[in-house]
Amino acid sequence: MAMPPDGKIVLAGRLRDADWQTDLALARFAAAGQPDRSFGNAGVVVEAVLGWGKAADLAVGPDGSIIVAGRSIQGGSRLIVRRYQADGQPDAHFADNGRFQGDGTSHWARSIEPLNRDRLAVLDRARPDPHLSRSPAAGYSTRWRPT
Repeated sequence: MAMPPDGKIVLAGRLRDADWQTDLALARFAAAGQPDRSFGNAGVVVEAVLGWGKAADLAVGPDGSIIVAGRSIQGGSRLIVRRYQADGQPDAHFADNGRFQGDGTSHWARSIEPLNRDRLAVLDRARPDPHLSRSPAAGYSTRWRPT
């Protein structure tokens, strides 16, 4: 759960689909608890991930973007990081249209912290991903920069 400065409530988790796969799910609510219909599809964003997906942590960036870290499992655990614009659309300036996925060798994000618009720290349960670099914040930070 995260609360941006505007008082809204953002939740991240997983949603089981008809094939018993789990997808990443985000929901945003007004401060009074009603779904925020200006976010995603009537207040909800659901994104299929490779195999079984799970959100471990989320944060709201200084620009209002929503960053989710977690894992997907299919033939190995893959670290995943997603960044969405404040309206729930994928942030095209981050990784591959808002989506980063590790190489599938025992990665599992535990927590995430935006450092600034260009960098974020991801605490990983396993070894560092070759696409991430060590940061001074005791985590890993993406190498991608906005355009």
